[in-house]
Amino acid sequence: MAVCGKKTCRSWQSRQPMTAELTMWVALVTAISFSCWITLTSVFLWWRAHLCLSVGDLEEGTLDPQRLRKKFALQVLESFASAPKSSSELDHEQACTCAICLSDLPCGKRGRKHIQSLPCGHRYHKPCFLEWCVSGYGIQQRRIQWDTDSHGADDICPLCRQTYPGDTSAQKDEVLIISNIDGLSSQLRDRGKRNGAVLNAVSAKRFMALGRRPPREAVGRDDRGPVGDEESLLEDLTRLRAQLSELRQKAVEFREKIRSGERENSKMDKLLQELLSKAKGGTGVSGSVLDQLREDLQALLRAKRQANEARQQLDEKESKLVSIKQIRQDLKDTKLSELEDDVHRAREEAKVKAEKLEAQGLYQGRPAEALHEEIVVAQNQVAEIHQKTAKLQDERVHFETMAKEHVEQTSNLEEKRYLVEQQKEQCEERLQELGDVERMHRQTKEDGVSTAVCR
Repeated sequence: MAVCGKKTCRSWQSRQPMTAELTMWVALVTAISFSCWITLTSVFLWWRAHLCLSVGDLEEGTLDPQRLRKKFALQVLESFASAPKSSSELDHEQACTCAICLSDLPCGKRGRKHIQSLPCGHRYHKPCFLEWCVSGYGIQQRRIQWDTDSHGADDICPLCRQTYPGDTSAQKDEVLIISNIDGLSSQLRDRGKRNGAVLNAVSAKRFMALGRRPPREAVGRDDRGPVGDEESLLEDLTRLRAQLSELRQKAVEFREKIRSGERENSKMDKLLQELLSKAKGGTGVSGSVLDQLREDLQALLRAKRQANEARQQLDEKESKLVSIKQIRQDLKDTKLSELEDDVHRAREEAKVKAEKLEAQGLYQGRPAEALHEEIVVAQNQVAEIHQKTAKLQDERVHFETMAKEHVEQTSNLEEKRYLVEQQKEQCEERLQELGDVERMHRQTKEDGVSTAVCR
C-alpha cells in the first residue's frame, strides 16, 4: 500500500482485471488469428494457382517433383523480377546463376562454350535452354508465332518472355525436326517395334539433323545401325591414312633438304671462320686482302647460283626442243603430198558419184533438186578437207618457227653458261692466289719469329 496524503490508494499491479478488458483482449486475439488464417489461405491458393496444375497436367501424369520445383522457381523468379532491383544486383544474379536450373554458371573462357546468353541480359546453361525449347511450352510458343507472324519467328526468353529476332529458319527447322523425331520415337516405343538397329538409326538421324557428330553407340557397327555409315567411315579412314602417309613422305623429304642446306651452310661458315681467324692471326695480312677475299667468295657463290639457274633453264629448253622435234618428225611422217593425193582422190570420187547420181536420177525420173543437194554435200566435204590441210600447214609453219626460236635460246644459254664457267674459273684462280699470298705471309711471320728467337 502507498499513502497519498490522508487517502490510501492501491497499486495497479494488485488491481483485479475487469470483465470488459478480458472480452476486449479475446476479441483482439481472435481477429488477429482470423486475419492470419485468411492471409495464409490466400497465399496457398495463389501458390497453387501459379503452379500451372491444370486438368491436362493431372491427366498426363506430369506431377514430377523436379518439374514442379522448376515451375515454382520460375514463378518465384518472375515475382522477384517484377520487384525493383539495382543494376549491380541484377548483374550479379545474371552472371552467377542459371535462371532455369538455379545452379551456378561456369566462369572463364572455357565456360563460355556452355553458356547461352540472350540480348535481354539473362544467361542459361545450353542444355537447359535446349530442353526448354524442346519442351511443350517452348514449341507451343514458337508455333503460335510462326503461324501468326508473317515475317518469321522470334526467340523468347524463358524468364522475362521478351522476344528478339533470331535465325528463324534454322531454329524453326531444328525444333520441328526434333519434335518430329521425338514423336516418331514415342510411337515406335508404344507399338513395340523399336529394336536396336532402328534406335541407333533414329539417334544418328537426330544428331545429324542438329549438325553434331553422333556418338559411337549411334554409329553403325557390326549388327548395329545402317551399313552405309560404316562403309563411309571406312572410306574416310582409308583416305585419311593415305593423306597421312603422303604428308609423312613430304615431311621426310623436307627434313632431308633442310639438313643438306644446314650442312652446306655449316661448311661455308667454318670456311669463313677459318679464313677470318687466319687473317686476324697474321700480322702481315692487311684489311684490303681480307676485303678482296670476301669479295671473291661472294663472287664465287654468285657464279655458282647463276650457273645453277642457267643449267635449269637449259634443261627446260632442251626438253621443249625435244618435244618440238618429235612433233616436227610426226608432221614430216604424215607427208602433205599424201594428204593432197587423198583430197584429189576424194574430189574425183565425188565427181564420179555425182555423175552416177545424175544418171540414176535421169533414169529413174528423180527430181534434179535432190541430186543438186547431194552434189553440194560432196563439195562441202571436199571444202572441209581443204580446210584441214590448210590448218595442218599452218601448224607445221608455227612449230618450225618455235623450233628455230628454241634453238636460238639454247645457243644463248650455252654462251651464258660458258661465260659463267669462265668467271668461276677466274674466281678459283684468284682464291688460289690469295692462298699463296697467305702462305707467304705465314712463312714471313715464322721466319721473323725464328730470327727473333735466334737473337
